[in-house]
Amino acid sequence: MNWNDQTLQYWREASINAMLAQYYRHIDPDRSAMYAKQHSAMTAKLAAQVEHRSPHANYAGTYPPFPGKPAPEAPRHASYSPDPQSWIRMELSSSRVRMVHASPETDDIDIYANGKLVISRLNYKSAAPYLNVTEGHYVLDVYPSGAVRQPLVSQTLNVQAGNSYTIAAGGQQKEVRLYAYLDDPAPTPEQAKVKFVHLCPDAGAVDVRVSGGGEELSRMFEQVEFMQATSYAILAPSAISLHVNEADGEHTHLVINGIDAGPQTVTTVICMGGGREGQRMEALLLSDL
Repeated sequence: MNWNDQTLQYWREASINAMLAQYYRHIDPDRSAMYAKQHSAMTAKLAAQVEHRSPHANYAGTYPPFPGKPAPEAPRHASYSPDPQSWIRMELSSSRVRMVHASPETDDIDIYANGKLVISRLNYKSAAPYLNVTEGHYVLDVYPSGAVRQPLVSQTLNVQAGNSYTIAAGGQQKEVRLYAYLDDPAPTPEQAKVKFVHLCPDAGAVDVRVSGGGEELSRMFEQVEFMQATSYAILAPSAISLHVNEADGEHTHLVINGIDAGPQTVTTVICMGGGREGQRMEALLLSDL
């Protein structure tokens, strides 16, 4: 089997196993875990196939088409070097971006990307679904809903191919900023992944403790500062509770009960609000799948 066919086979098998792992996640966790392992194995083979391709290999001389799309013709009267890896780059270039409203004093917001309205009337403590985008630079403008004169914040986002991002509009009303976090939607077989994001501007550093599955309360993350996102904690599957405490202290800001940390779940917990008089700390739970 030549390089093109072998690479395409790895890509197809990795994609199929990923879809089956997701499909069986709640129906048959054991089968889902099996497909997740096969997905990881095929992805590793695909990565090795692409990364270790010899630049001096003998290509077949035809441009390998992207699945479902016709192959481009070589330009006439010009040199043309076929690139057998181009369809791989095209497939992996798709990225995902979701927006979160985490500014407690700010009313509903509209979000524009490169001058185009992409999300309207996003209210506080809510998230829009992931949007599939191509890699590149995007100017994100956040306006009060229905207004287009002066944005609350305008920032540029550099989207890398194949990545998933959570972009949160956070801070107080006069100090709204966009905070970008990289998500990792790949599930872990037979385990759960949980990440914590601290977007409470006046709360100071926090410790996060976890309980559940018959285990006593234990520290999960320590000294998480404002704007910081932790790495993912890998947990045995169970329903869990998170206790958000003042760092190195006993004062509890918030207790989040009933979090579904089942097999192959990937969850981001975003804390927002709190700190100022009349504001309470709240949490938004998001699936990264």
